[in-house]
Amino acid sequence: MISVKMDDLGNTRGVSAVGLPTLLERALHLQPSGLGKKERTRRQLLQAALQVFAVRGVGASTIQEIAENAGMTAGTVYNHFDSKEAVVQAVAAWLADTLCGAISESQADVREGAQRMAIGQRRFIELAEQSPAWALVILDIARAAPEHLAAEIARYAGADLRLGISQGDFKVSDEAAAMDLIMGVPWQAMRSVAMGMTSPGHDVRVTAMLLQGLGMAPAKAARVAAQPLPPLRDDDQHRGMSLARGLVSSGARTKKLAASLRTAAQLQEAALQRSQSRSAHRGDKGKPSSGD
Repeated sequence: MISVKMDDLGNTRGVSAVGLPTLLERALHLQPSGLGKKERTRRQLLQAALQVFAVRGVGASTIQEIAENAGMTAGTVYNHFDSKEAVVQAVAAWLADTLCGAISESQADVREGAQRMAIGQRRFIELAEQSPAWALVILDIARAAPEHLAAEIARYAGADLRLGISQGDFKVSDEAAAMDLIMGVPWQAMRSVAMGMTSPGHDVRVTAMLLQGLGMAPAKAARVAAQPLPPLRDDDQHRGMSLARGLVSSGARTKKLAASLRTAAQLQEAALQRSQSRSAHRGDKGKPSSGD
């Protein structure tokens, strides 16, 4: 039986298909219409891989587990991907296209680069607020294939940065340094939120500080960061079954794979309790006994 655990870096293992963040639930789809058999099979393998990564972690997952979860053979996996690394890269690219595409569509009418930057930052942090465990899975995949997930996000963020500069809202002396700031902040904020280390409104506060780091005046940065997020487009009824329903419908295979599930918040609470218990134990050992 595969149990859920969190490693020292805060990665979760054993994540339920239920509770997908809205950004993924609305944007990732099981089978868009019009796909050929080869592409449909590839999509099924990517979804199976995402399930396995959620339960086992990217590093511990195997091609055989991905094949079994998809109801296929390892040979079928190798017909589509040369190696597990290629599977990880494909999942990362799929996630990047999904996340960035959904955010971009939601802000199609937003013309200010600073506002677009704020929306993007907050949407990624929101993933961790809505589903801590899934956010940690995304971070695990991003770490395993940064050249795919991070690079696509950077393409969108870079365009917003340059737009903000041209509009006079951002004032940066080095664009490369600014991009390091833009790319590093949301990943760390997602991890902090997912690990239960923050208070409500962390996404707005982090985003406001990022905007200040890009040269925006504090008052304006706070105002822009706090603007309501534009609604995500919900095209499920037009574009086919959503990923969440697809994952749930995999039934017995997913149940067998993820037999024991706990949330990241529960894991964090358990870790905190253990830490407090150890601290109390060390304190008791240092106290003099009543006979001293």
